[in-house]
Amino acid sequence: MTATAARPPLRLAAGGAGAHLDWALWGLLAVLALFAVSAVADLVAVLGVLAQLPVPPIDRLDAGQTAGTVETVLCYGHLFAVGAWFVLAGRLLRRLGADPNPVLRTTPIVLWRIGIAATVAAAVALPRATVFEPGAFATRLHWMIPILVARLALTALVMAALFGVRRRVHEVLLASGVPPRPDPRRDTGPSLRAAPLTPFPARPVTVADDAWWAEVAARASAAGEPLPLLESWGATRRRWLLVAPSADLAALRATLLPGATVTLFGPPGDGPGALGLIEEPGSGTLRFDRIDTPEQLAAWHRRAADAPRSARYALDDPAALSATVPN
Repeated sequence: MTATAARPPLRLAAGGAGAHLDWALWGLLAVLALFAVSAVADLVAVLGVLAQLPVPPIDRLDAGQTAGTVETVLCYGHLFAVGAWFVLAGRLLRRLGADPNPVLRTTPIVLWRIGIAATVAAAVALPRATVFEPGAFATRLHWMIPILVARLALTALVMAALFGVRRRVHEVLLASGVPPRPDPRRDTGPSLRAAPLTPFPARPVTVADDAWWAEVAARASAAGEPLPLLESWGATRRRWLLVAPSADLAALRATLLPGATVTLFGPPGDGPGALGLIEEPGSGTLRFDRIDTPEQLAAWHRRAADAPRSARYALDDPAALSATVPN
């Protein structure tokens, strides 16, 4: 039996492009849970008032009014939150060159949209009545019960559907060809990461514009194999990417941080301050290591022994092509 390669999670897939979408999803689920709680509270309040008709206590009426107001506000609020999440997902998919409609428009989502629109229309169409009109008031409360039950069922449906959409978005990110972002929580070994990174040698300041990327594409095509691209930002954050001869550079550029420095290296080299690249088995994550001492070099060799891909690049490589990602 062969082992299955571990897939990077959504927050790391395609260079971490899905991280914000994933966090937004958990926030959306919290809003949906809060709305469900308010709908249950409103349903309990409606049943309590019905049980006390024709003369319900004032405190029960007040509680019912409060529960109904909260439920109505959260009903419209959760519709806004769901819509905002789908807008965010659509923008992410377009950045990666994918059509968002087949990914986001699933049957459960369509059913939820129809159902929630029907409950909103039904609530608006309810007959207006006060407690001083017992018959009409009871009719209004009886109709509110199926509306609230339907909203609870629809909330459960959309929560399940969102996980299905999340999975489909994840598949698109994995198929984008953009390498995953390394997991900062993974144990990377103190022997290689004990010392902070020193700055790179000064290079001419160039903006990574279309002309610069055209040069990147030309170099990758001439090499006939993937070339390493290092994204650097801050004092210690580094990330390797691979630029294949036929790479979708628009999708790759969409994952870069504004203001970061990107450096395209050529053939592997060595020397003081070498930069190590290791493709970790299973996940395919490209690991960055700064190698300054013989001990760090020995540790790097041990880690690279079983790696599908490994190489070292000279920090002061004069042929390296560097630029700054525009803001």
